[in-house]
Amino acid sequence: MITVNKTSFSREEAAALVARSEARFADSMETLIFHLLSHTDTECVTLSGPTCSGKTTMANKLTDSITKAGKCAVVLSIDDFFKNRTVPKSTEHTVDYDSVSAIDLDYLAECTRKMLRAERTPLPRYDFVSGIRTECAEYVPQPDDIIVFEGIQAVYPEVVALFRAYPYKSIYISVAEPISVNGTVFTAEEIRLSRRLVRDFHFRSASPDFTLHLWKGVRENEEKNIYPYMGGCDYHINSLMEYEPFMIAPYLIPLLESVPIDSPYFTEAVQLREKYRCVEGAEIPADLLPENSLYHEFLG
Repeated sequence: MITVNKTSFSREEAAALVARSEARFADSMETLIFHLLSHTDTECVTLSGPTCSGKTTMANKLTDSITKAGKCAVVLSIDDFFKNRTVPKSTEHTVDYDSVSAIDLDYLAECTRKMLRAERTPLPRYDFVSGIRTECAEYVPQPDDIIVFEGIQAVYPEVVALFRAYPYKSIYISVAEPISVNGTVFTAEEIRLSRRLVRDFHFRSASPDFTLHLWKGVRENEEKNIYPYMGGCDYHINSLMEYEPFMIAPYLIPLLESVPIDSPYFTEAVQLREKYRCVEGAEIPADLLPENSLYHEFLG
């Protein structure tokens, strides 16, 4: 468990905490890239982990590092292979985006097969607002390309089965430990829920009430389809940032306070809001984040 006991920060102290956290993550990334690139026959990489672990940003960091090493890399989000939403936006509470049934596995298999045969491949893009998948780009594979498949579903047995025929390596990223802040302990799940509440409000037009509604199903899916298989991944990365409770609080607290009193998730919102009282007076401004920080994935 990481422990941070601070009731206030000078700007210099806050900047130092951010820098230490970012340096730790950068060191783990450097070690991962060294080992990954030592396997010269790798054609694709899967990047999985539970929701709001930082997969999207890490995928981009991977491709940057692979490119600097002299190879070509492309990132494909498995989210872009979601089936078209068939329910109105007003009834979207019925959609479980974390279930394997939400993925068009046949289309994912077809695109993978084409790319690894160096065939021109139209790639999809999924719009979470409209719930529609479209083909908006064509990928022309090159002989030395490494394809990075990113998404929580990359560890699902049904998805892993698609890659077994190819030389690939698997990476698992998660919030791997709790953090204690001034005597208040945030579990790894609470950290990820906090990230998701903020991210989904800003980037997926999702109300806090809707995100809290989904959370039970998200956690059940993780227990069933992610955690039992994470041990089979080749590499593991911890995305917890020591500074994050102090930085996310100003974004998160107003969202938790907006949950209606008649919502079935009101009590849960209040309980999480009360936990964040431990950072009051010690908030860290987001302008201290480095431009390439993984944490921009949640705050913007």
